[in-house]
Amino acid sequence: VVGTCGKSTVTAMLGHVLTECGLDPMCVNGANVPGWEGAVSFGKGQYAVVEVDESDKSLVAFKPYAAIVTNASADHYSKEEMDEVFDSFIKDCQGPVVDGRGSLESLASLETLEVPVPGKHNLQNAEMAVRMAVALGVPPDRAIAAMKTFRGVERRLQRHGANVYDDYAHNPEKLKAMWTTLAEKHPA
Repeated sequence: VVGTCGKSTVTAMLGHVLTECGLDPMCVNGANVPGWEGAVSFGKGQYAVVEVDESDKSLVAFKPYAAIVTNASADHYSKEEMDEVFDSFIKDCQGPVVDGRGSLESLASLETLEVPVPGKHNLQNAEMAVRMAVALGVPPDRAIAAMKTFRGVERRLQRHGANVYDDYAHNPEKLKAMWTTLAEKHPA
């Protein structure tokens, strides 16, 4: 899983869905995930779900079977340079590629997708994770049902008490998603 924003959440979501659907993947995330051993889940199935960072462009050394590109924006580099790096990352994928940079074609069955973590951005993250799970052979109804039990990622709009949230948002897109979500949850 690569992209400028959403990598940790999509990695955790995909790992959760595949685990709940019996595929038992090994997962390596850039953030701690409730129910995992910190940022790792040591599954024994045929898949590994890995968050790969773009900050030093080393992601092009990976040769994944399948890939999710969550999005691309100017963060460590220009958007155009990020697009080139992500294109290089996915060019040799032999399996499915889910790319949130373009328009997401919704699966008809995803109209019922419910995500227990707030924000429209998390609905998009969940859709990418579910689309990949389905592309890897998980029945859509099972993937959608598994997403309902997703518990989130630490420091990703993580609620602590009544109105205290912790979030790792650190670029304009992430800050906008966080503020928009909080404004919708707690209107003035």
